Amino acid sequence: MVRLYFVITLFVSNIVFSQTFLETSNTTLYIANGTDLYVNGDVIAESASVFNNTGSFHISGDFINNSSANLMIDNAIGLVDLIGNNQNIGGIYQTTFNRLKFSGTGVKNMLTSSEVKDSLNLVDAELQTNDNVMLLSNTDSASLSWNLGYVASNTNGGYLMRSMNGTQEYWYPVGSSLLSNNYRAVSIKSSTIDSCVYGVRLADVDPSFDFTGTSFTGATGGFDVNVKSDMVSGVNTDFYHNIARVHGSDPANVKMYYFSSDGDYQSMAQWQDASNMWENTEFQNSILNSGSFWDIGNPDMVSESIIQNDFSHDIFALSNVFGVEIPQFISPNNDGRNDFLIIENIKFYPNSVLKIFNRYGNIVYEKKGYINDWSGEINAGQNIFSYANGMLVPGTYFYALDLGIDEIKPYTGYIHLKK
Repeated sequence: MVRLYFVITLFVSNIVFSQTFLETSNTTLYIANGTDLYVNGDVIAESASVFNNTGSFHISGDFINNSSANLMIDNAIGLVDLIGNNQNIGGIYQTTFNRLKFSGTGVKNMLTSSEVKDSLNLVDAELQTNDNVMLLSNTDSASLSWNLGYVASNTNGGYLMRSMNGTQEYWYPVGSSLLSNNYRAVSIKSSTIDSCVYGVRLADVDPSFDFTGTSFTGATGGFDVNVKSDMVSGVNTDFYHNIARVHGSDPANVKMYYFSSDGDYQSMAQWQDASNMWENTEFQNSILNSGSFWDIGNPDMVSESIIQNDFSHDIFALSNVFGVEIPQFISPNNDGRNDFLIIENIKFYPNSVLKIFNRYGNIVYEKKGYINDWSGEINAGQNIFSYANGMLVPGTYFYALDLGIDEIKPYTGYIHLKK
């Protein structure tokens, strides 16, 4: 056990073992380059203590910063390595680490927010932020590393944040022990080289019942999955993400990696505080090549938005939209069956545009805001293939249906017109 209660400077230039804990008060602790200091217990910095660490500081207990001074000397390039199990990072004051590593297993529990200036290595541990922020301010995308470790946040308002200044892809290995495969990782790639900061949180709960904390954008739960825009047909109840643009204004390419076992989803919905409901976004979901992302649990699905720019609300969840079904024939003979081209769910797309073409590629019908009222009439192009009453002759025609949503490609196909 070591206690240092005097205004002194302690130079450590050899390997030192502390049996119980290291507690300093009004003390400068200097760990020389090439030196490993091992503490087999808690490290507690009181009063105006300072750590000038250019070596390696290995701690098996909690790390508690109650020092009113800037505990870690700014230009000290040393490593703090948490080698125990289920350790706390806490104290009255936030700690700015240079290099932080979790060689021990279990949960590294954040009781206060922290910053890492150079590198963060999760190794195999869970970093639980609670309602705090872990900021990695090194803009090198490789400054964050992990093996089986991940970042968890059980409270709305807890984030892993990363500083960026380029168009590299920055990874957020967020996960939860309550989910199969643990990871539901996110990657973000800014559209410009301007400096920016993004924060990500994985919430392993039904968003309807997350009443914990307040997000960076001021969102407070619950986020009722049953309150949604007409276009959204369903929202995932197993987990959701906070994806926040903390600093900067440029759009970004955002990807969220998940598993087909999570469910069959087409997009990601965003909770909009202004409307208090889930609304559709630009995200599109697709299948991944197997084995391409072993370091985040080998997900087989990704939800991606290439030009995501709406970060005014940071609550996102996997979702489905109402798809449309277009029949392949109509028979407008007034018998009450198939007299009109009835497109299922078209009512959810008021800005849709339907175009009908003949076999020569000429437009013969066009309607914006289609309302299931086409029965073979012509309102565009030449009437060379029509009856005298302005109706198309029986035959095969082609359609293009644009739903008026940028992220949904137009539907194309053919229609048999019968009498």
